[in-house]
Amino acid sequence: MRIGMALLLFLTACAGTRNDNEDATRMETDTIVYIQADYDAVWERLTTAEGYAGWYSMGGRVFATEPGGAVEWGTADRVLILGKLDAIEKGRGFVHTFQFRGLGFDDEPTSLVTWTVEQQGPVVLVRVRHVAQRAPETMAMIGDVGWPKALNRLKTLLETGKPMPWPEEPVGAEAPASGS
Repeated sequence: MRIGMALLLFLTACAGTRNDNEDATRMETDTIVYIQADYDAVWERLTTAEGYAGWYSMGGRVFATEPGGAVEWGTADRVLILGKLDAIEKGRGFVHTFQFRGLGFDDEPTSLVTWTVEQQGPVVLVRVRHVAQRAPETMAMIGDVGWPKALNRLKTLLETGKPMPWPEEPVGAEAPASGS
């Protein structure tokens, strides 16, 4: 299992390399958060369907315990994200495929999400690397804040015991002009 996980993590790292002929649009995200909580509590929140309640943008429906099994997120009656667990090793992390369903771009190839979940002294490192080289609609949907928002909600829930409210965009807020 260790060799398989290491190989998948290596291949995921290599998948992020871009050649000069590819679109310049960023097709991956890499988000890190440190959580001051018990490792087992963090692991359970990330590797069980029930664990996604209170922090993720939708509920977990299915989370396999073995590679090859399904992972699904959505509502009680609708799958919105579908994937397959590729690797899982407590103490290191897990890897799964990811594909939005029912949003008008079901024909996009799956993307790959690599989770690193490691004890680092008194804190747990959680890193999510989402590579979607051939899935521009998926990356557009996730944007720059998708994973950071979710992981900050996970951190708040585990450190305080209370879910963080969903951030709202300030009314009338615009990005600052360049050069100001």
